Amino acid sequence: TTATTSTKTTVDFTTGFDGTTEVIVTQEVVMPTALAASDAIEMFTCIKRASNDYSCALTALTFDGTLHTITNSAYTKTTAPASGDFSSNSSFTSGGLSSGYTKALRKAGVATAKGSDAAAGTVAQSDAAYVWQTTGNSLSADGKTLTSTIKYSKVQNAVAISATMHASIKTGAATTLTGTYTKVSSAELSTVETVALAVPTTADSVTISTSATTATGET
Repeated sequence: TTATTSTKTTVDFTTGFDGTTEVIVTQEVVMPTALAASDAIEMFTCIKRASNDYSCALTALTFDGTLHTITNSAYTKTTAPASGDFSSNSSFTSGGLSSGYTKALRKAGVATAKGSDAAAGTVAQSDAAYVWQTTGNSLSADGKTLTSTIKYSKVQNAVAISATMHASIKTGAATTLTGTYTKVSSAELSTVETVALAVPTTADSVTISTSATTATGET
């Protein structure tokens, strides 16, 4: 179990009349104490876009005691991601998502002071549909809360394709793989679990909130 106070994942998805599919994954990790120099946090959420198309949004944060650097990545996989893909108490980029997954995006934000949104810095991606968000990627002023936002936006060849992806995301929400990794004072801990995101009936958004011992869905 990671040394976190709480975690939260929200997936917003819309289908446009022109066939545009838009998916925004927002993640949050709250720590019990402020991060210190050399501490790190990673978090990921995997969604099902089709029967053989899964996408995992990964955010990694490093902190030097003054500035934080956020790196947002996206990985794809043709089979369902599983907890067994990841090594225990190890960084996800070296102990899981680096093996068996295809990297579609890696955007490292500019080193930024606490309490400010990070701007996109170095970019390497094979899929231009992933877009860095100018707001929503930050470490809170008190050094305890990491938030990130990763957006996927693509005009499909047909409206039916977009609608099918929309349906797959809603169906797959019941078995969403999420993970959190922390390195605090050199101690590494990780949690990877399958959670059920509650699918609201009036809006295209699903949310999962977790504490150290309980996972509950909320809209």
